[in-house]
Amino acid sequence: MGILVPPNFPMSSLANEAERRVVELLCDRLTDTWMVIPDVGLLSQRDHQIDIVIAHPRDGVAVVEVKSHRRLRIKGGKFEASGRVMEPQPLVQASSNAYELRGRLRDVLEDQEHLRVEYAVAFPNAGTFTGDLPPKMAKEQILTSDVLEDLQDAIDRLISLRAGFGELRDEGVAAVIDFLCPDGSFSVDAETHVRHARSKLDQACDKQVRALETLDLNQRVCVTGGAGTGKTRLGMAWARRAAARDEKVLLTCFNEPLAETLAEQMRDADITIAAFHPFTQSLPQIPAIEIPDDADSTWWDTVLTSHLERNWQLVDESFDTIVVDEAQDFDPRWLLLLERLLDPSGPQRLMLLPNSDQKIFNRGFSIPNAADGWTRSDITVNCRNSAQIASVLRRSFGAPPASAGGPESESVKWTEAVDDASAVAAVGDVIDVILEDRDHAPESILVATTSSELRDQLIVDYAFSRWDHREKTTIVCENVQRMKGLEFDHLVLVTTDHTTTDEVLYAGVSCAILSLTVVGPQAIAERLHLASPSQAQ
Repeated sequence: MGILVPPNFPMSSLANEAERRVVELLCDRLTDTWMVIPDVGLLSQRDHQIDIVIAHPRDGVAVVEVKSHRRLRIKGGKFEASGRVMEPQPLVQASSNAYELRGRLRDVLEDQEHLRVEYAVAFPNAGTFTGDLPPKMAKEQILTSDVLEDLQDAIDRLISLRAGFGELRDEGVAAVIDFLCPDGSFSVDAETHVRHARSKLDQACDKQVRALETLDLNQRVCVTGGAGTGKTRLGMAWARRAAARDEKVLLTCFNEPLAETLAEQMRDADITIAAFHPFTQSLPQIPAIEIPDDADSTWWDTVLTSHLERNWQLVDESFDTIVVDEAQDFDPRWLLLLERLLDPSGPQRLMLLPNSDQKIFNRGFSIPNAADGWTRSDITVNCRNSAQIASVLRRSFGAPPASAGGPESESVKWTEAVDDASAVAAVGDVIDVILEDRDHAPESILVATTSSELRDQLIVDYAFSRWDHREKTTIVCENVQRMKGLEFDHLVLVTTDHTTTDEVLYAGVSCAILSLTVVGPQAIAERLHLASPSQAQ
């Protein structure tokens, strides 16, 4: 959501309902890095009254004039309302105000001598425009009611009309606000933005979870959704609801770091929470089996699974409700074993939360059919990743879109690295920017790699920590596969292998909440739509 400046601006003071509606739309539908400043007056040789000024650290400044007229047309190159020529002409008024504001801002902003101020006119009571515009007008400058429906896209198109002037940056936006609203105080703080962004994402996620919580009234439930759609939070809600009904609950997944995170977040609940393999190894009735030092996926998926199947009848543990997060990571035989733990005298609820697009392990899981007694639903909105990161996932992998009005990403970038040595050097520079220039905390950062050799080299060179040895002030460095399903404010995804699979790239990128830097070859950047085939960096 765009941020109204000042926050307590009296909407009733605006000239008419049309102005109020456009201000509200800008606040509701722009990302939260846009500042929306209504009713701006500039005193010069001629007084200028600007309906709305919007400002953005990357995209700059624009003026939006609002006209409430309904019966509009363009005749002979002039706007007419109800058959009369409008005076002043709307775009002439908007351009005059924009040029005056541009001149004043160039005087007060350092290093912004080439600042541009775009301008548009909003007609919230007018429908779709058809016909031709005069040469001095662009369709991007005319915001009719249908255009206002997709306001973020309309503003993006307006800002892209002419060549950019460079970034305004946070300090530039703060200076604009200080100039236009000198009686107020406004600061741009990185951690404040983080908290605000997380709050907006949490609100969107909570809304989705509430809509699906009561599916737990069914015995067999499968809710699918892409990364970041809130499946894990839904699983936690189901587990809590079951515990509140005095049911014995197991909440499980494949990834141990995810299970540890769930246990930490739900430490106040009387729920068994564990990754599948540690859970099965903790069952006292299962005979111990020696895990070879060189145990690979074949051993875990074949030898150990066969061992469990041979001895499962010895297990006397039972549960009323079992919730399986990241169910696509499970071998179907594991799910059959878990189903046998359901107490026949209880409600016997089995709840699955798979992401069918993240089959990194490919153990044979398939989405169960409604015809077999499963209640099915799907979550279609990404409420973990901020706007630009969600866009990377959507364009590259067909992932769900970001929630409307959600927060904007802090940074989405690619740094080229063609081998491990250049990748290690690039990571150091990226981390310096996140820690020093943006002043973020080390524990908010994940460096995710696609090879153990590269991970180990980064840990040695920069004193990063493996997940199991993390501390409050350390940066975690782990392979993507181990971190799948977790989330960090800032992600540095590192790979030097241009053949890295889409599943691994998807799992890695989806861990990023607010900022994403990809370090790797150009082929990877092209697949993530962070570089064009002709671009080099």
